[in-house]
Amino acid sequence: MRDHTREVVVTGTGVCSHMGDDWPSIEAALREGRPTPFQRWAPAIEHGTGCQVVGIYPGDLTPEVLGIDRSQARFMGRAALLGLRAARLALEQARIGTRDVAVVVGSGTGDVETHREVMTRLARSNGRTRVSPTVIPRLMASTVSAN
Repeated sequence: MRDHTREVVVTGTGVCSHMGDDWPSIEAALREGRPTPFQRWAPAIEHGTGCQVVGIYPGDLTPEVLGIDRSQARFMGRAALLGLRAARLALEQARIGTRDVAVVVGSGTGDVETHREVMTRLARSNGRTRVSPTVIPRLMASTVSAN
């Protein structure tokens, strides 16, 4: 039996993909069967992995564009910045104030580039180098929802 008092209404969506973040254009491309612009990823090619293509969001994720301070952005990995951009797009599409909504966000990993940054830094110094205190919030699996 359906409980109408607990219905959810989706009023806006935000997409940040290798095809961009303009949802009507992305939808049109998918419906028309236009090919998507994936690129070959050098580290995958170098290691001979089974999947060597990657789709990278081409949009601007700088603090200025996202409307946040640089000090806040230091604690955010790429996944959190993408989540913020997508949330802003959804709110813009919904045309409602931020106090009137609930946002449900999930992620399965932290910022991969931060993992690589720490690995490189520690390898160069034989494990004796300090890492920035902003590394933890960027690495944690809950970085998107926490930010």
